[in-house]
Amino acid sequence: MNLVLQNALQPHSLLTQTSHYLRRALASLTPGTGQALRGLLHASLAQLYSHHGYHGPAITFMTQAVEASAVAGVRAIVDCLVGLAWLHVLHGQSPVALNFLQSVQDAVVASEDQEGVIANMVAVALKRTGRTRQAAEGYYCASRVAWDLGQRRNQAVVLANFRTLCLPCRECGRDFTHVLL
Repeated sequence: MNLVLQNALQPHSLLTQTSHYLRRALASLTPGTGQALRGLLHASLAQLYSHHGYHGPAITFMTQAVEASAVAGVRAIVDCLVGLAWLHVLHGQSPVALNFLQSVQDAVVASEDQEGVIANMVAVALKRTGRTRQAAEGYYCASRVAWDLGQRRNQAVVLANFRTLCLPCRECGRDFTHVLL
C-alpha cells in the first residue's frame, strides 16, 4: 500500500502534467489556423485550473478562449463569456461577472437555454454582492425559463440556489422557500 501511495499521482502533479500537454497542443497550432481548437484548448486549461482552485490563471485562459472562439459562432462565444463570468464569481469578482453577463443580455445573442443559465448566474452574482431582492427576482426569471423549456435539472439548480438565498431569512424566523414553489 505504501508503494502505491508513494507512486500515485498527486493532484498538483496531475494539474502540471495535463497543463503541459494542453499547452503543447496549443503551441503546435500554427498562427491563424485552428482557432476553434485553440478556443477549446484554452477553455480546457481554464477548467483545469479552476478545478484546482487557481481562478486567476483560469480567468486568463478563459479570456483567451473568448478571443479564439470568435470564429466558432455566437453560441460558443456566449458559452465562453458565461464561463468567464462564472470564474469571476468564483474569484470573488461578482461585479465584473455582472458586467459580462449584462453585456451578453444586452446584445440579445444568447439562445433561450443560455438565457436561463445567464439569469441564474446573474442571481448568484447579485446575491454575492448583497443585492438580495434583485437576486430573488433573477432566480424567479431563471426558474420561469427552465419551466418553460421543460428543463427539470435547471429548475432544480435554480431552486437550490434560491434556497441558499433564503437560508439566512429562515435562520431569523422567516421562511420564504415557498415563494418559487
